[in-house]
Amino acid sequence: MYAASIRVSFSRCRLERNVVHASKNGSLCNAREKAWIRSMDTIMGAQENLALARSLFDLSNNHQSDPAWLDKCRAAFAADAEVIDVPSGAIFRGPDGYKRFALFFVENFPDSRVELTKVFATEDEVTLECAVRWNDTGSLPLPAGALQSRRRSGELRYCLVFEFRNGKIVSLHSYYDMLTQMEQLGLVPAWGQATE
Repeated sequence: MYAASIRVSFSRCRLERNVVHASKNGSLCNAREKAWIRSMDTIMGAQENLALARSLFDLSNNHQSDPAWLDKCRAAFAADAEVIDVPSGAIFRGPDGYKRFALFFVENFPDSRVELTKVFATEDEVTLECAVRWNDTGSLPLPAGALQSRRRSGELRYCLVFEFRNGKIVSLHSYYDMLTQMEQLGLVPAWGQATE
């Protein structure tokens, strides 16, 4: 005799399964049932990883009202995690590396907000397409010196690719158009504008 009960709630990104079995030969289940359980494990892994990746944006968007937001974000990263800002080539390692990566944006654009526009998840990877909007409210520290505020608003579209292992983020690659960001910050002339 074999019985299975499944409760699925994708709106909460959770998948729970409770498999109860009893059989004459002691076998857990047949090949078809094993394949079904493997597919449910894959879906569950993908949904859990997606929920974890999305939580980083919820925490970042609420950073002004949640003083523990950064510690909660750091807890999502494995000790050997690698965060790569692809356009700049900067590499950050571990939870503290993610902290440095996140603080650059939050400290320099304190009113920034991230909106997720597309998501794709597998058992061990998540890809998020996003738009971040901000107001240029203060000077921006750069290696060549501080860039004074130009009191501009900006929007940048970017893509993040996460890799997971054992429920933790082990890799995060951030892709965006650095030229667009530089134009919006006034570091280079906007496309099509004449230079003096």
